[in-house]
Amino acid sequence: MSFPVTIKSRIAVGRRDLLVIPPETEPSAAARLMAAAAIPGSVLTAGALMADEAVIGQGISAF
Repeated sequence: MSFPVTIKSRIAVGRRDLLVIPPETEPSAAARLMAAAAIPGSVLTAGALMADEAVIGQGISAF
């Protein structure tokens, strides 16, 4: 299985992304991902969150 995984629902209107954090993820990274995913109204996808975390985890600044 590859990450991130997206599940589409036919019941709900719109798109829902499911953020699956791999068990080998460092606790601090998992906490950042969960906090970012829980922001109300956020339009970031699971893939975008994981990509952002990959950059943060490498110590690379986008600024």
